[in-house]
Amino acid sequence: MENEEVNSELFKDFVSAFYFIKNDVMDIEVLARAFETKLLKATGYGLNFQQCVRCRKKITISNNIDLQSYGPICKDCEKVNSIYISNPTYNTLKFLNNFGMDKINRIVVSKASKLELYKILSFIISQNYTRKPKSLEMFDHLREYNN
Repeated sequence: MENEEVNSELFKDFVSAFYFIKNDVMDIEVLARAFETKLLKATGYGLNFQQCVRCRKKITISNNIDLQSYGPICKDCEKVNSIYISNPTYNTLKFLNNFGMDKINRIVVSKASKLELYKILSFIISQNYTRKPKSLEMFDHLREYNN
């Protein structure tokens, strides 16, 4: 966020994340990915899971995320400038994007999906921010500390 810019929703998400960390409630990697989705949404780069980003057809599942429009591509559209994503990872990303931080401690994510989530969200963040947000650097530091 810009200096002096107020975003109470993102602040609540950050406080929730600290609560989860303090109480060792959930996997720190999943928590970091959840916060990344909230940060992207708060800064105007959130993913859209309502429809195919190419043809605008309603969509429920996809195996490709468009890396320019930040959303799923339906099975009928061309997959140029997209990244493959497995069904479990797609569903996890959709859940993290659509639900509040108070619900994310309920999910279990496989190691493979964690890696896919990291790749996708890291790419989107690196493409849209001139530097990595300090809050995300803190999550990376905590993850390394816990391993």
